[in-house]
Amino acid sequence: MTRCKKQIFCDLLQISELEYLKPYKTPDGEQIDGHFRYEKFDYLIETKWEDGQIKQKDLSIFDGKIKGKAQSTRGLFVAANGFDENAVIKFSGDSPRIILMTEKDLAMVLNGRVLFHDAMKAKIEAIVRYGNINFPIMGI
Repeated sequence: MTRCKKQIFCDLLQISELEYLKPYKTPDGEQIDGHFRYEKFDYLIETKWEDGQIKQKDLSIFDGKIKGKAQSTRGLFVAANGFDENAVIKFSGDSPRIILMTEKDLAMVLNGRVLFHDAMKAKIEAIVRYGNINFPIMGI
């Protein structure tokens, strides 16, 4: 995601009145695309605005970043071209920590069709009820 698109996402979090941090690097050089707090959980943000679907390798790297943080840390991975179905299945298993958001999901929020809070709530409920980390916002 380019700086401009990352800024749009940061603006969305600010408009949604969520406590957030802009992109930063940890002391050991790990790049974090942002951080926000939602319903008592901390969410790291990963953004990829590139050709092709996100593969298992990218989700594994992000999952490693989350595992290295407090137990209450989860992740929101935003990807322009969606996610490889095998990767989704792999990370939907035992105790999923990552919520996936596609460009279509983000567009619905940015266009005002769905509030960010409602999108997050629906995505979390889909994980709790069905183990679905890639619940499409169009489904709410």
